[in-house]
Amino acid sequence: MPPRAKTKLPPPSTAHSSADAQPGLQQGAQRTRDRILQAARELVLEEGASRLTLDAVVVRAGLSKGAFLYHFKTKRDLFVTLIDEMIRAFDAVQANHERRFAGDPDPWLSSQVEAMPDDEMQKMGAALLAAAAEDPTLLDPLREWYRVQYERVRRSPRGTETAALIMLALDGALFADLLGLPILAPAERRHFFRALQDLASGHLELVPAKRTHMSRVRSGVMTACAPRSLAVACTLSISTLLSGCGNSQSTVSEPPRAVKLAAAQSDLPHSSRIELTGSARATERSILGFETGGRIAKLNVDVGERFSRGQVLAELDAQPDRLRVTQAQASLAAAEAGLMDRRVQTDQQRRLLESEVISPAAFESAKAQLAVAEGQARTAKAALGLAERAQRGTMIVAPFDGVVAEKLALAFTDIAAGAPVFQVDGVRSGTEIIANASTTQAPHFV
Repeated sequence: MPPRAKTKLPPPSTAHSSADAQPGLQQGAQRTRDRILQAARELVLEEGASRLTLDAVVVRAGLSKGAFLYHFKTKRDLFVTLIDEMIRAFDAVQANHERRFAGDPDPWLSSQVEAMPDDEMQKMGAALLAAAAEDPTLLDPLREWYRVQYERVRRSPRGTETAALIMLALDGALFADLLGLPILAPAERRHFFRALQDLASGHLELVPAKRTHMSRVRSGVMTACAPRSLAVACTLSISTLLSGCGNSQSTVSEPPRAVKLAAAQSDLPHSSRIELTGSARATERSILGFETGGRIAKLNVDVGERFSRGQVLAELDAQPDRLRVTQAQASLAAAEAGLMDRRVQTDQQRRLLESEVISPAAFESAKAQLAVAEGQARTAKAALGLAERAQRGTMIVAPFDGVVAEKLALAFTDIAAGAPVFQVDGVRSGTEIIANASTTQAPHFV
């Protein structure tokens, strides 16, 4: 099997948004647009999507805001173009590999294994997914692309079940890479992709032990486009592929999750009791996230660990925010110095007016310049306050005494402001029981 060539991000001039690519676009304007896209890619790869702002892009590209707005009306348009570029780059590499597998039963399916994105594209994809947490509509082009992909899965000559297992396994491996999950060792990973390639080319077949097992796969596989469904389907396909390549027929399953059963006590007579099945949860609970976006540096607690009110549960990389505070402090100092100088000049102009050396119009101009300096100082002071607040938002502080019920993010990944990191339950509050009652039982609770 030849070495796998991963999909790389295209040069700026080789991938364009369909909304902007026009036959009559001048060469100079095209170069400007490419510079904007290249600057945006560099910012996303170096600092994360949360740091992609209009000002940052134009400074990196060495252009004016007018040049940016000529090509991209909003930052959202820029994000959509970056996502569209990634899709086009993958399709181009996949189409090239498809020609290499012309002799396979389904060349398109065989080419999917070869066209896995490289590290740079995966990092770009993870950053753009973080941006999509704030605006889910950014993924609309990707949703449409997935719909077309899985329409081809349904028509694959290798069969819907086999093609779906391969695609979902690849998607699961990609999501694991995006999230930095160490699922397989390098040797196991190479064996895994080799098995997928053999399965796609027809050199390996999956023979289900029971037909009912495959029926369950058929009923759910074509609707699995969410990350949780991808992970479940990937786990299913990995265990099936690895068991099919070895001599052992046994499969490894996760141990059942431990739960505690408890019976509610009541002083009511037995004839007045109603038996219901439900779940208990803490009355005081919350989902916690960072007030600002950035890269997670520390997760100080794990699932099941207790914490106290005021304890720092997680931290972002604070260096960018510290630098922004320093920058805001310098801007405020410069604005206050300018205001002080302007006040001195205005006093001088007032004395000259009283001596009838200058005209009233000249003094009014000096007063206007003083008002501008005062506004700049207020703006710089507000910017410093926002920067200091953003710096405080790089930590998640426990709002009450509690326990971590679920960890929803991983360390060293970029995360958007407000995205969930922990689900926590209070330990000093009461417990509420959620149960379902039938229509015949409901009157007893009135």
